[in-house]
Parts: sequence; structure tokens; C-alpha cells
Amino acid sequence: MDIKNSGYNIVFPRIENLRRKAFDIEDSLKDYFTNANIIPVPDNAPAEIPRIQSTSHNGHSNLNISLNNAQLVTNFDGDYNTNVNAALSYLEERVYTVANMLEKYTNGIFLFSGLTTEVIFKKEHPVEHMIDTFFKHSPTKGSSLHEVNLKTTQIVDDKYYANISISNERTYEGQVSGFEDVVSFADLELKQHSLKVTLDINDRHGFNTQKNYTSSISEVKRIFELNREILELKLENLIKEGVLDL
Repeated sequence: MDIKNSGYNIVFPRIENLRRKAFDIEDSLKDYFTNANIIPVPDNAPAEIPRIQSTSHNGHSNLNISLNNAQLVTNFDGDYNTNVNAALSYLEERVYTVANMLEKYTNGIFLFSGLTTEVIFKKEHPVEHMIDTFFKHSPTKGSSLHEVNLKTTQIVDDKYYANISISNERTYEGQVSGFEDVVSFADLELKQHSLKVTLDINDRHGFNTQKNYTSSISEVKRIFELNREILELKLENLIKEGVLDL
């Protein structure tokens, strides 16, 4: 199992005059991120459009902050690709730094937040593996299926959505050919055909179903705990045996 990337998303009540706070935000994040870049968008642009952008010192992480949302995405390489704890710990440190900074402007209140992690399993025949594992009694077994996409959503602790999406993914190399705006893969070489899993844990179920629900930095801790539990203890069994037990 290789960890490809992870992203943390925090949704919060609207922060007014966000760009005026850019220097304070930059100072709060300086241990992990470079200068805060102010994005020149109109003041009346939709709230979800980023106003501030920053990159981690080594370029592995990108942070975008809008009036009501902060998104931190990290691409992993080296030893982090195969070490779940190291990868999530790396991201968690930076997420806590961002969350602590945001608390100053939201009175410690978030609406909800979530962690998405994308992992790759190297399978020689990922489509056939998915059919054999998850659709054992399907009449399409053994057919010429080209793509398979499976998604499940479970509710955990009556607060969190645990979304697991499983699909096959092809990676190509070469020069894309085609005619004008129509692209063809005919000149590309298939380098890898893998099984991809996207794990998305968030507390939006609480926000959706509980009146006056608010989230906080304590939920960030629980979301990382659930992610580790699934990635380290349960995902291999799901892929190997088709057993989903959260």
C-alpha cells in the first residue's frame, strides 16, 4: 500500500477582512509554511474562493484559505509513501497549526472538517481483483470490464461519515496526441494499472443532523484517529477479503 496524498479541509463561519490578517496568519504558520500570498480576487467574489495561499518550506504541501474554508493538501514521497503513521503525523502537525491559527478568528468554532487520503494498491489485474472480491455473484464476472468504481458510506459515532471509494487507476507516459481539442491516448504507454482507494472521514453528519452543531479542534484529533485505525488495521482486509468492519 502506497500513500499518494492527503488533504484536510476545515469549514468555518465566515471571516471578514481576511486579507488584512495575512501578515498575522503568515507569522502563525512560519514554522511550516512560506510567505502568505494574497490572491487578487474581488471583495464580492464567492466566499469559498481562496484569498490567501501558501506552500510548505519543502514544497510538499499547499494551503489555501478562503473566507469560510481552509484546505491543506500534501503529496507524499520517499519513506512517507509506505509509512502510514509518518505520513499522517506529518500532516497532523500542520493541520493543528492551521486550526490553532483559525481559532483566533472564529472564536474556536468550526462548522465541520474532514481528512481525505488517497492510497494505491499494486495489483496486476485490479479490475479482475475487484470483481472477484466485491462482486462474486455478479453475472458480469469474467467479462471485458474496463472500469470499476465502488463507494460505501458508513456513519461512525453518530457524528462522522466514513466514505471509502475503490476504483482502478491507469497511469500513462508519453506525448498526448489528437485533433485540436480532442485528446487521444493512442501514443501513450501504460506504465501502471493500480487499485486506488480514497478514504474520506469527516464530521459533516453531525453538522447535517444535529441542531446548532459546531465542530472544534478536538474533532480534528478524532478524525485522524479514525483514519489511522482504518488505514493501519482494516483497509488491507477490505481489499483482500472484501470485509468492511468499521
